[in-house]
Amino acid sequence: GDDTPPDELNRVSHKGEDFGFPYVYGDNVVAPDYIGKKIPKNLTKPEHKFQAHVAPLGMTFYTGNQFPEQYRNQILLAQHGSWNRTTPVGYRIMLATLNGEKVKQVKPFISGWLDSKNQVLGRPVDILNMPDGSILISDDYADAVYRVSYGN
Repeated sequence: GDDTPPDELNRVSHKGEDFGFPYVYGDNVVAPDYIGKKIPKNLTKPEHKFQAHVAPLGMTFYTGNQFPEQYRNQILLAQHGSWNRTTPVGYRIMLATLNGEKVKQVKPFISGWLDSKNQVLGRPVDILNMPDGSILISDDYADAVYRVSYGN
């Protein structure tokens, strides 16, 4: 449906960790095909749940020195965007701010690939740190690579 299952950000903490696929999603909600069937125990819940169908494809930790200190070692996620949702969602870069190993906050970092009329202008795929501290963002809809830098 439009609002299930949520997309997830998971953190691997040990070898063999199980995040539930295909049995469960989100906070261990049993997938329809597995209702009444044996589900593995000790599943790891997501660090963060995103709106369904935002399609977070690429992510990186920002390791550069060009952007202000509050961005360093935080997660940048490329939300490729929905293709089959009634109202499109995603189509942006999100910033996940960490407090130690836990996600403290997730908010938009760059948007604009989905306009006010829900017309798709681009679909971010992945993010790459560059040696000068800028980032590159690939877009498979617009066949483009964007360089994002920070300056006063």
